[in-house]
Amino acid sequence: FDKSIGPNIVAPGVSINSTIPGGGYQGGFWSGTSMAGPHVAGLAALMWSVNKNLIGDIKTTIKIIQETAKPLKVSQSCGGLEGSAIPNNTTGHGMIDAYAAVKKAKAMMVQKVTQAQE
Repeated sequence: FDKSIGPNIVAPGVSINSTIPGGGYQGGFWSGTSMAGPHVAGLAALMWSVNKNLIGDIKTTIKIIQETAKPLKVSQSCGGLEGSAIPNNTTGHGMIDAYAAVKKAKAMMVQKVTQAQE
């Protein structure tokens, strides 16, 4: 409604295995934001574990996740924006890339330490 892009990114959320009450796993058929959300939260935790300066810095954490996402183009348009545009209103900036995001977060920490030593 405010003309901003949404979603910002996407995460695995279809046919996911998950824990179930009683201490087991079940799945292959769980889907939705309840399955995708933990992937993004886990990614933020990984990023914060390699770069303590990011802890609580939501703006920078989101920026890194968006910048390192793998662009996903789709055939449908949404909200007046073509699915071939990046970002778009179907997949946002794309699929999260945990390896790239953690690597970038770690590089930022190394850069900051190096600058402090100079």
